[in-house]
Amino acid sequence: MNDEPQAVPRSAEASYEAGNASFAAGDLAAARSAYAAAVRRKPGFAEAHYNLGIVLHRLGDREGAARSFAAALTIRPHLALARLNLATLRHESGDLRSAIRLYRGVLAEEPQLSDALGNLGQALGRHTEAGAPALIWLARALAVSPLDASTLCNLGAMLDDNRAAQRRLRGSLALAPMLAAAQLNYGTRLREAAAWPAAQRCYRRALVLAHGAVALTNLALVALDLNDGVEAERRYRQALALEPALAGTHRGRAELEHRRGEIGRSWLRAARALAIDPDDGGAANNLANALLALGKAGTAVSYYRQALEADSSNQLYHNNLLFCLAYVPDSTIEDLYLEARRWEARHAASNYREILRHDNPRLLDRRLRVAYLSADFRDHPVAWNLLGLLENHDRPAIAAFGYAELRTTPDAMTERCRGLMEGWRDTAGLSDRAVAKQIRSDAIDILVTIAGHTGPNRLGVASFRPAPVQVSMYDITTSGLEVMDAWLTDSVLHPADTAEKATERLVRLARFCVHRPPEASPPLVPPPVCGRGYVTFGSCNNPAKLNEPVAAAWASILRQVPGSRLALKYKGWFRDPMVACRFTELFASHGIAPDRLELLGGDLPKASQLAVLNGFDIALDPFPFNGSTTTFEALWMGLPVVSLAGHRSTGRMGADMLQGLGLGELVAGAVEDYVRIAVALARDPERLAALRARLRPLLSASAWCDAVGYARTVEAAYRTLWREWCAGERP
Repeated sequence: MNDEPQAVPRSAEASYEAGNASFAAGDLAAARSAYAAAVRRKPGFAEAHYNLGIVLHRLGDREGAARSFAAALTIRPHLALARLNLATLRHESGDLRSAIRLYRGVLAEEPQLSDALGNLGQALGRHTEAGAPALIWLARALAVSPLDASTLCNLGAMLDDNRAAQRRLRGSLALAPMLAAAQLNYGTRLREAAAWPAAQRCYRRALVLAHGAVALTNLALVALDLNDGVEAERRYRQALALEPALAGTHRGRAELEHRRGEIGRSWLRAARALAIDPDDGGAANNLANALLALGKAGTAVSYYRQALEADSSNQLYHNNLLFCLAYVPDSTIEDLYLEARRWEARHAASNYREILRHDNPRLLDRRLRVAYLSADFRDHPVAWNLLGLLENHDRPAIAAFGYAELRTTPDAMTERCRGLMEGWRDTAGLSDRAVAKQIRSDAIDILVTIAGHTGPNRLGVASFRPAPVQVSMYDITTSGLEVMDAWLTDSVLHPADTAEKATERLVRLARFCVHRPPEASPPLVPPPVCGRGYVTFGSCNNPAKLNEPVAAAWASILRQVPGSRLALKYKGWFRDPMVACRFTELFASHGIAPDRLELLGGDLPKASQLAVLNGFDIALDPFPFNGSTTTFEALWMGLPVVSLAGHRSTGRMGADMLQGLGLGELVAGAVEDYVRIAVALARDPERLAALRARLRPLLSASAWCDAVGYARTVEAAYRTLWREWCAGERP
């Protein structure tokens, strides 16, 4: 017989009170047992279900907590706090649709509950990507609780205006310096504004406070901004050691690997990020970047579209999609035009209603204030093309201003461009609206958007028409904007019968750009065929341009020139195992053995890169997206370039340069002619030798190197557009 005293069964209320006492004492396990006993004894005890949910949530049992909150609501449908906590759980699990519905239900009962107001704003921001509705709810939350650090943090994370966002985040940190989310968000806003050392400090504080893997990933991103790949790699490794399944870390590391030319690894890493989070637009974008580098533009298009679906307001993803379409062999003129118009509808058209009257003095011949808006004021082909214009502007007639979207640390070219401007503005971290406001404040007469549909360029600024005259320069296609007045081109890129469609007027210059002779050029050597006994065809173009039709044409050339080789070089990419395998297999499918391909590596300084061209006999221009700088450099090194003229401007750049040099015989109108021209050149070593000696002097004396003449032509176009505005009725 057991003589030990037996426990007297408690009532549900007694168990509930015991649970409260244990909870207050910090004994969560005992509180869980007591609350569980209370609901067993009295299943309709709503408060016990609710408190059990609170304890289970603290203990990490989210599913159990959700069941308890749902049970409490079944008993007492108007228990706002139970609904709020259930909404928070749904929010944390990523079920935003359910969380939003529950938050709205809470606010129907308790309209002034600041936590519900703030959380609804945050959930709406993540779910719809439309800032306005989310910001309304966050503003209401702040009106109820002006000193709520979390609401200030969420508002700062969501505001479009970076400077206003920083003010909110500083306010949040003043109230709660240990709030890791505020440190992370403030760091991100500082990084967007190119304040990299300050961003690093915020991320390091966040790392100490809580957010290990996320903070480490953000530190890696800053290291990338500072061009410190070694530090970025170290931080990514640390982040993945802490949290191996963090999509953002895999996504960021994919970008690092892409920059290093490790295209295969980048592809695998981005695919892994996307498998972890199928809604990660950045991962889809990075996967598309890798596919494009593998010459698979058609497949890349689908992933750029997926990225845009995940983040519909992201102009970079949409630019990448448009750029990729220009590489796809069967993309039509209509395809690019319609996508540019979709770009306008998605990112620009709603801003047209904010356009204001311009008060710029309508004096025909006064000094014009011209703004150049670009993300490429750095060591980049666009900056090298622009440099001749900036250096040779007629200063009494033109005051040049630079609006620079610098996403990485400035370099020597940045400083060179800055020194040629009368005014310089850093646009990083500013919204399109804020940049437009600055341009209007600076009384700019002509806004020139540079390569607007490429990379992180800021074409959206033009949607506010901050200047009376707006011009597109060096873009791959039409801007698609009704408020763009002119697209600078020439009569070869856009002949009189061009079928290419544009929203802006085509303004044909004598030449659409100039190239700068390389400052460190190796001496010319005889064609290597003279010593080797076989012809080497070559291309230094991005492998994204080497599609199936290009491979078929080049393979046909190689088959008709016995013993010939094809050398491929772009940074170090062709030595990447996946890139090498891709193109070896592609050419093998056309009957070209691997030993006839020379896949060259090495991301070389300019002089060394040009010296590589001394090993080629003939340069082959890809299509439908021709080379530009690569064509100029090949010609500069004495290589004849064979080009196929297409139907849109990006497919006529080779023809433009060659015809301008009087070398129209190297331009083909059909693939059969392209192959024939290349084969004929290969069979004429004497002609190759003559061209080798002739091309550099010819190019140097041509309009393609006449920066002064180009500047006068561009300025004349600006002046004509300006006088038309002065004489017109448009405000």
